[in-house]
Amino acid sequence: MSVPIKPNTTPSTPSFVKRFLATYSSLTLVVLVFAFGFIVGQFSPDTLSGAGEDSTGNGEVQNTDTPLPDYLANDIDFQQFWDVWSYVKQNYVHDDVADTQLFYGALQGLVS
Repeated sequence: MSVPIKPNTTPSTPSFVKRFLATYSSLTLVVLVFAFGFIVGQFSPDTLSGAGEDSTGNGEVQNTDTPLPDYLANDIDFQQFWDVWSYVKQNYVHDDVADTQLFYGALQGLVS
């Protein structure tokens, strides 16, 4: 006496569908996290794009109404700087001085 074999009645999902659902769910989660972070960043008062803006966030720089220090209030003519730059480039004892050396040397002298 043979016993008939019953087909498997439990539904099985093909592996393609499982991979598709996993990929779709992952991409949806990434998009939702990005959107949430973007929205939170727009309303956060200390965002990088808000630096220097007024409290309304409309992009205008705050007016502090504080006077500038004397060294910034005067008009500065950089002609003397460029004259010295040219003099060094033309009359330096060693071979031609690189512009980067002059630039960083000027900054070093400024900070010193």
